[in-house]
Amino acid sequence: MPKKIYPWATWMNGELHTLKRGTDFEKDPNEFGKTARKYARRYGKRAVVRTIGDQVFLQFFETE
Repeated sequence: MPKKIYPWATWMNGELHTLKRGTDFEKDPNEFGKTARKYARRYGKRAVVRTIGDQVFLQFFETE
């Protein structure tokens, strides 16, 4: 299976995003949250991630 390309630049705009498994991402929601935190560190940001069922609530912040 090819690797999914996610719109990280769009999601890193500071807004709260509600993402749904199967629509916005494919992997396990907890694993997706770990991936989001990894991308945040890579780009000098901080990710706040909450998972409820198949939904992930995701928001990125600038680090100080």
